[in-house]
Amino acid sequence: MMQKFSILVACFLIGVGLDVLAQKPEYSTYLDAQFQETVKRHATFVRELTHKHDNIYSAKVIELENGKVKMEGAFNVVPNKVTEHGIFTFYYPNGAVESRGEYDMGLKIGTWKRFAQDGTERPDRYYDPSSAQVIRDKTGR
Repeated sequence: MMQKFSILVACFLIGVGLDVLAQKPEYSTYLDAQFQETVKRHATFVRELTHKHDNIYSAKVIELENGKVKMEGAFNVVPNKVTEHGIFTFYYPNGAVESRGEYDMGLKIGTWKRFAQDGTERPDRYYDPSSAQVIRDKTGR
């Protein structure tokens, strides 16, 4: 009897653990080909957000046509505004990494690693973090 109870408890804990690991997105938003919010019938992608901490959400952007991940990253979410903030990875349709780098409140900063579809490295792109502040000062971002 004790062994059956132990097995039931173990199954319950494993089930709860798997549910936590496979967190379902809290918010889904439809996006057009330029990643702008749109309605479902005009959408190319869906962005799924899952809460991490404070105002930060992890995100996946998934192509509706084939279900493949186009982008993974983190967003700062405040009322009426969703802004890229953190490390991002973009993918080619074949699943290979296209580029990887960091956003700071919607602006690319630092070194972005870039790759060809076959995985070979392409020249890095560098976005000066001080330029991001200049852009913010001028645009009020």
